[in-house]
Amino acid sequence: MAAHYSLPDNLKRIRILAKIATLTPVEKTAVWRLYRFFRKSVKNMALISDYATVCATVMLDVKTGPAYRCYALALNLAQSYSRMKLRSAGLSTRVLRPLVIEAFHLLRIQLQIWFGMRQPSLLSHVTFGSISSVTPMLAYCDGSFSHNTGGAGVLILDLQLEPLVEISRAVPVQSAFLAELSAMTMALQTLLALDMRHAILHVDAQGLLTTLTGSSEPRYGHERAQILELVQAFAFLQIILVPRLFNFRADRLAAN
Repeated sequence: MAAHYSLPDNLKRIRILAKIATLTPVEKTAVWRLYRFFRKSVKNMALISDYATVCATVMLDVKTGPAYRCYALALNLAQSYSRMKLRSAGLSTRVLRPLVIEAFHLLRIQLQIWFGMRQPSLLSHVTFGSISSVTPMLAYCDGSFSHNTGGAGVLILDLQLEPLVEISRAVPVQSAFLAELSAMTMALQTLLALDMRHAILHVDAQGLLTTLTGSSEPRYGHERAQILELVQAFAFLQIILVPRLFNFRADRLAAN
């Protein structure tokens, strides 16, 4: 059964190797170095918590050749190999497969943003302020709406990436998106109450980013103004879009 599932990835891997063979020696060196880095990062699950930082670290070093092509080939090869290994490992790694797939998907989006290949409305993060030597706190938030009942969940991690604050609260809203806005407001208020003015907030609703950039429906103007007022109190704040799979702890808090 493992051989059956591995066949498509094996064929994809062969095609990618054929493309790599057409590169210059400098480009090949870059591809293989990136490939090893991506494989090691995914194996250690580093991409799950901080994919942007992982990718940015590599970006600083590789400056020769057609950069995006090198990155894309290395990323595709690493993804193909990782999926093939996970499939052959059996049921024990089933829970890791969607995480690894999402990790590669997010890396690809990040690369396209850096190379100017994605529309502004589809950007995966919004940044306010300037980064400094202060380590930003990591936070997650999510909203839920079921049976006319809204919920908001907030998770803040300490510097050892252990849960520092967990909030699960009902919110009086009439839609799922208003629950998401309430959760974001609650997360920002909590960070400021703890005097955490350097933070990275993870969300799983694209609409939150478009609301902050002013490209969403005007009916959320009041909520947008409230959030932007809170944002101004941060020295550095980055709001990053992640799939729900990466936001599962805040999702559970919102649903409780």
